[in-house]
Amino acid sequence: MAFEIGTDASSGRVAYKKAPVLEKSCCEQGKIRRLNTGCSGRAQSMMEAVENALMLDEFLGACRSLELSSLSGRSLRSIAKKLSVFPSPEAIRIAYLGNSTFEPLPDYVAAVAACRGLAAKNYIGPYDQHLQELIDPASGFHAFEPDLLFLHLLIEKLSPRIAHQFGALSKDEIESQRDRILHTLSECARHALETTQASVVVTNFPAPTDYHLGLADKKRQLGEYEFYLELNLAVLRSFKEEARVQIFDLDKLLSSVGKRSARDKRLYYLAKMPWSERVLPALADELVKHLEAANNIIKKCVVVDLDNTLWGGIIGEVGPEGIEVGQGEPRAEAFFDFQSRLKSLLDRGILLAVCSKNNMADVREAFLRRIDMPLKEGDFSAMVVNWEPKNLGLQHIAETLNIGLDSMVFIDDNPAECDLIRQLLPDVQTVLLPQDCAQYTEAQRHFRVFTGWKRQQFWTRIG
Repeated sequence: MAFEIGTDASSGRVAYKKAPVLEKSCCEQGKIRRLNTGCSGRAQSMMEAVENALMLDEFLGACRSLELSSLSGRSLRSIAKKLSVFPSPEAIRIAYLGNSTFEPLPDYVAAVAACRGLAAKNYIGPYDQHLQELIDPASGFHAFEPDLLFLHLLIEKLSPRIAHQFGALSKDEIESQRDRILHTLSECARHALETTQASVVVTNFPAPTDYHLGLADKKRQLGEYEFYLELNLAVLRSFKEEARVQIFDLDKLLSSVGKRSARDKRLYYLAKMPWSERVLPALADELVKHLEAANNIIKKCVVVDLDNTLWGGIIGEVGPEGIEVGQGEPRAEAFFDFQSRLKSLLDRGILLAVCSKNNMADVREAFLRRIDMPLKEGDFSAMVVNWEPKNLGLQHIAETLNIGLDSMVFIDDNPAECDLIRQLLPDVQTVLLPQDCAQYTEAQRHFRVFTGWKRQQFWTRIG
C-alpha cells in the first residue's frame, strides 16, 4: 500500500494518508476483478496442461500460454523438471562457466525459455574450472558444443584483494588488479571464440552496496565507486566490436531488484551460490533475452489497443476531448508517458499497429484533434479498428505487414481479450497491462522487443 505524507492542520504533526491509484472507474474495476478471477482459474488449468503434456510441442505450447510474471519459483522449477523428460535434439544448448555454483539458475533459464517457446538444455562446468574447460579440447564443455556460453565470474574469487582489502591498496595496486581481471575475461572469451561457434555472454561486475572507506571513498584518488565504473566501462569497450560477445549488465539488474536482497551470504558460504532465489527469475529472464537476441528471435511489431491502453477513457463515450492523455492531470500524464515510450520503439526499427474494437471515424477524429498526443496516426503501420474478434485483427495485421505472428506483441488492458489471444494465437506475445495506468511504462519492459545484437534495419511502413 502506498502513502502520501502531509501535515495535520490542527496538530501540526506529520500525517499519512493512502496515496491515490490512477485506476479506472468503479464499474470498470469490478469488470476487471471478475475477469481476473476467470484468468486465474485458466492459469491454473494451463499449469496442469504443462504437467500433463506428452509431447514436446504440446508442452511448449502450454508453456507459451502462461503469464511468466505470475509464476512462482516452484512453478518454474516444475516446468524445468518436466522439460528434462522430453528428448529435444533441436534444443538450444547453453553452457555455464565460472567461479561460483550456478544451480539452480539453469533450471530457471530453461523454464523461462520454455515460456517463450524455446527448448533449452544445459551444461554446467566444474566449479572454478572455467579456463581449463575452455582450453582442454576434450572437456565436457567442448563435447557439449554449446550455442551460447554464459561466463559469470565473481570478483571475490578473481581478486580477493579488491573484494576484501580495497582500502589498503594503493592506486597502482588497484590498477594492476583491474588489468588482471580484464586479462582473465579477455582470455576466456578469446578461447571460446576461437574454439567454438557459440555466442558468448559475459557478466559485468556489480559494485558493492558499501565501500571500505565509506563516504570518504569518493574523495580518494581511485575509490571503489570509481573503480567499478572504470572496470565495467573497460569490459564494455573490450568487447564492443566483437559481434559474438554480449555484455550481461548484472550491475544494473541487481540494482533494479535490490543488491542487498539479491545476495545470500549463507548460501555463498555453504555452497558458493551467490544469488538468492528472489533474484533468480530476473536473472533467468535477462539471460533468455540474450539467448533470443543471439538467435535472432526478434519482435518486429507492437500492436496496441486504444481505450484505456493508449489513452484513458472510451473514445465512443467521451469523444476526442474527453479522453485522458496529455499534461496537467495525473492519469493523462501517465498515458502521455506511455505513448512516448511506445513512440521511442520506432527509433529501434520496431513497427507499431492498432487493433481496437471501435469506430474508425471516432479514432481518426481523436488523432486529428488531439495534437498534444505523442503518437500520431501516421506512426502506425497498420490499423484494424472494427468490432470483429481481435484474433482476426491480429492475423490481418500480420498478413498486411508480411510478418509472422511470432514477431508480434499484443498489448491490452482487458484480461478477457488477452486470454482470447493466448488461446487462439499462442505465437503472439500477449501483455496484459496493470490496472493502474501509472504502472504502464514499467510494464513495457515485458514487451521483449529485440533488435538483435546489431541494430535492426528500419522497416518500410505500410500506410
